[in-house]
Amino acid sequence: MRHHWKPILMGTALTLCCAGVTGGAHPDATGPNPSATSPVAQPGVTAEWPPAWLDASSTESWPEAEEETLRLVNQERARSGCDPVQVDERLAQAAREHSRHMAGQGKVTHVGSQGRSFTQRAKAAGYDRPSGEVTAAGYDTAAETVRTWVESSGHRKVLLNCDSVDTGVGVVTAEDGVYWTQVFGLGS
Repeated sequence: MRHHWKPILMGTALTLCCAGVTGGAHPDATGPNPSATSPVAQPGVTAEWPPAWLDASSTESWPEAEEETLRLVNQERARSGCDPVQVDERLAQAAREHSRHMAGQGKVTHVGSQGRSFTQRAKAAGYDRPSGEVTAAGYDTAAETVRTWVESSGHRKVLLNCDSVDTGVGVVTAEDGVYWTQVFGLGS
């Protein structure tokens, strides 16, 4: 099912995330995400869960990879003096939704279905204080994915924001590869 293809970690997606253009958190921000305080109204965006457009039949969740991603990220956080993040199912739902969306689009992005940012996706899932998101595609293992995130200064800042206490990981496989999303939060 998984094909080997050139790993993709889009610098433009990182730029969009960190500049706050898509409502993503600036990795240096502390406390509540300033862009998360009032969601941007989007035509046709509803707070229903799961979203009506979500077709889970085209992708398969990969829970073992999600668990390994969390373990490896928490190892990196410990090395940097941060407490481990704990799984929040609402963030996990938002992360899986976004990984499925990326798989459906065949590309890595921080802009979700209906133009939603990670902040809007987390809030729609019932989590009010998201702090950041990292995404990737094309890597076959959690180790490759986390290593790539850690080696990118912008992604590293999101992973190692010690103010984050919750997380959700969404890893899905599709015919063209594996899609990875990890969303972080400041606590509910």
